[in-house]
Amino acid sequence: GRSFSVEEYSDETYRAVPSSLGGSPQDAAVWNTLADQQVVNIGDVGAALHLRDALSTLSNQQEPLVRSARDLRARDFRSGDYIVLGGPFANPWAHLLEQEPFNFQFKTLPGPSMILVNRNPAPGEQPIYSADDEGHGYARVALVPNLTKTGQALMIAGMSMESTEAAVDFCLSPDSMKLLSALHASGTNNIPPFEALLRTKKEGGTGVRAELIAVRPAKPN
Repeated sequence: GRSFSVEEYSDETYRAVPSSLGGSPQDAAVWNTLADQQVVNIGDVGAALHLRDALSTLSNQQEPLVRSARDLRARDFRSGDYIVLGGPFANPWAHLLEQEPFNFQFKTLPGPSMILVNRNPAPGEQPIYSADDEGHGYARVALVPNLTKTGQALMIAGMSMESTEAAVDFCLSPDSMKLLSALHASGTNNIPPFEALLRTKKEGGTGVRAELIAVRPAKPN
């Protein structure tokens, strides 16, 4: 009935059987099984491998490592460059890196369903973005410094698995150059911190495309 904090995730206290289960041996057994297993959806795996393979083709680039969020600790984000898949509800490390609140915030609703709240809408923008019955959804892409400002973290999160897939494809496509234009960046070596809202489309259970809707500079942490 609640989300775990970054601290609980980092020190693994979330693994303890909650008292709300009422001491049921059956419920405790299910809980312990989930706590001991690596649980991940196939869309995130595919997106991570897609990113790894694309980055592996770059010259002078260290071979990217794909790691489960559960195997990381807060100190890992003090150095190096990262790509973090999933929003704060799916991947608690997103909370750690979002030291200043983003303009585009994920919010869960009963159902369960998810929306993206636009905290400060610009002219022509909506205050709330939600999925529709035609397969459209939304995703947020953000570039922020690591915890010591010695590297960067690219955060890619959609309101669904398909939205995340489409956002990853956008980042690896020529369409991503529209971000550089919107940020007035002269090249990929001097991209300032930003957050971007994407409108995604899914077909046949997979994300097929994404388009840039809005861009904001990200506040320095």
